[in-house]
Amino acid sequence: MSNILELNNNSDHDEIRKELVRQGLTYPNDSTDPRYRSCWEYIRLYNINTRVQKNYDFFDLALESHEFSQRTQCRENNIDTEKVENYAIRFTNGERLLNPIIGIYHEDSFFPVFGNQRSRGMKLASRTTSIIVIGENLSYADKKLLASRISSMSNRQTNLDVDKDSREDIIYQMQGEWDLVMESGDNETTVFNLPYQRTRNAYLKATEESEIAAIQVQRKHFDDWFSQIKPDTLSEDKEKRKRQLGQYFSDAFNENIKQRLSSGFHNGNEQSIYNSFWSSTDVDGEGEELYIWDTKVHSFSNDSKTVQMDARCGNPKQNSITLVLYNMYQGKCSETVEIMLRPHQGMKDIDKIVKYEKDCRKIFANHNNGPKRREWKLPLFDKLIFLQHTTDGHKTTAWEWKKTANSGFWQQVKEIV
Repeated sequence: MSNILELNNNSDHDEIRKELVRQGLTYPNDSTDPRYRSCWEYIRLYNINTRVQKNYDFFDLALESHEFSQRTQCRENNIDTEKVENYAIRFTNGERLLNPIIGIYHEDSFFPVFGNQRSRGMKLASRTTSIIVIGENLSYADKKLLASRISSMSNRQTNLDVDKDSREDIIYQMQGEWDLVMESGDNETTVFNLPYQRTRNAYLKATEESEIAAIQVQRKHFDDWFSQIKPDTLSEDKEKRKRQLGQYFSDAFNENIKQRLSSGFHNGNEQSIYNSFWSSTDVDGEGEELYIWDTKVHSFSNDSKTVQMDARCGNPKQNSITLVLYNMYQGKCSETVEIMLRPHQGMKDIDKIVKYEKDCRKIFANHNNGPKRREWKLPLFDKLIFLQHTTDGHKTTAWEWKKTANSGFWQQVKEIV
């Protein structure tokens, strides 16, 4: 019997309910979790291609470092390693999933939009389950839109025992949502893309009239977005809701704040940034550069002594250690890891950025000094580069791990002048 049950229209959803029940899972529209019901209503409303894959082993589960993960998991802190390990223990001890994992395939990898951490717990526990795959027939642009919309539903605040959206999470999601509006081209014809096209066209037309008219279009889009996707976030009181929406909108899109940089701000400059702290060239720039950031070796391999990681999406400090653990489980390890990272783009306050970098150094120091690293023969984080994140009051800094008799500490490296 095939491991795939494909559903192409709403009439097939009775079959998906029967199949999930046979597998001991809850049909999403029957779930006690309102987020699952909202997701399923959206899938049915837009007749999104859906299939069930039985006995899925999570072999092709996507890495958190993939850029598409920014769409499928729009929470600032993507992965809680401790929670994943806890899930793995529970699944190993026989606990079964109740609600099915829902996700999107892209470039032969599975990206969960519902059940990100449960997926990784299942993989760690070497367990299989039936999963729901959606939107395989869509273009990449429409997959991004679908992933962002549904993952925003999955992260909405409820009374259930889940992590709640932080203010930074919601701001991040709002910025991603508006990116989708502005990216929605006229060539995409799926029904659920049309509202984005209409908003984009209305916004562009309004910009010809005045800045105020354009902002009104943008605010109207997010008034609807909160009502549909985050209904429990804003107050039911009309005046209070208006103030709250204004505060979120200002934090996400206030153009007077010049500290936000595009994600591609440093692309192509990694090697020169790296060499401004570690280089063997003389004062005239002559000589061999022994220390370089090699953009071709940003991945683990069994014979690699040092791995260089570009970690600038999701939660870099958490994702970096997650990637090390993932590769260790795959039998891939190295002696050391060098990492280039920056905080979440929505972080604009200098004090918060400084605290973020301090917390990063602490988390990587705990990794380096912790007993698990030595027992499991995990690599040592020995170089950190924090990329410039703002245009005022902040600059790129580099840190090097200095070993002591029993542990070690981070020492700042001065830029070569």
